[in-house]
Amino acid sequence: MGVTIDFLVVAFVLFLVVRAISKARGPAPVVEVTTRDCPQCFESIPKKATRCRSCTSEVGAAVAS
Repeated sequence: MGVTIDFLVVAFVLFLVVRAISKARGPAPVVEVTTRDCPQCFESIPKKATRCRSCTSEVGAAVAS
């Protein structure tokens, strides 16, 4: 019975330590999207591209979001 209580105490303390570290690190950084999908062939192309490099179809200007 004593071993079970010791285990629960240690597990709770570890939980509190991990939670404190995760709060201290803050939110994950936001990564800017630099590519988009071609509407014709669904290949990944640069965001500023006006023509797909795979199927050569015109994809138009990127929509600001």
